[in-house]
Amino acid sequence: MNKSINKLFLFVFFNVLLIILTSCSSISDPEKEGKIQDSIISTRKMIDILTDIHLADAALKIKQNQNKDIKGDAELYYSMIFKKYNITKNEFKKSLDYYINNPQKLEFIYSEVINSMIQIQSLLVPSENISQSSPHIRRLSDKFNLLLNDTL
Repeated sequence: MNKSINKLFLFVFFNVLLIILTSCSSISDPEKEGKIQDSIISTRKMIDILTDIHLADAALKIKQNQNKDIKGDAELYYSMIFKKYNITKNEFKKSLDYYINNPQKLEFIYSEVINSMIQIQSLLVPSENISQSSPHIRRLSDKFNLLLNDTL
C-alpha cells in the first residue's frame, strides 16, 4: 500500500511540475481589475476539485497497474467529480486555464492540494486515528478509500 501512495505522490508531483512549467505566460488578472469573472471556480473549490481529480487519477493508475481495464473510467470519474461540485467540464477547463495563466494562484492551489494529499497519506498509516482528525480530512480520507476500494 505504501508503494501505491508513493506512486500517487510522484504522480501528483510531476503533474504540479508540468502545470507550473507550462504556466509562465502572463495575461491581465481580472481580480486585480476588480472584476473577477463569475464563471471562474473559486480557489477553495478548485483545491477540492483538483484533490478529487488527483485521487481519481491515482485510483485509475492503480487499476491500470493491476492490469484492470480502465477504458471509460476516467471520463466516469471526472463526470462524477464535476457533478459533485455542480460544474461543467467547460467551466473546469476555463477555470483551469485562468489559474494556469496566474501562476502564483496556481502554485497556491497546488500547494494546498499537496497538503491535502499529505494529510490523506498520514491518515492511511495504521497508528493514526481518523476519528481525531478534522471533518475535512476525514472526508478526504473517505474519498481516497472509496476510490482505492473501487480499484481493488
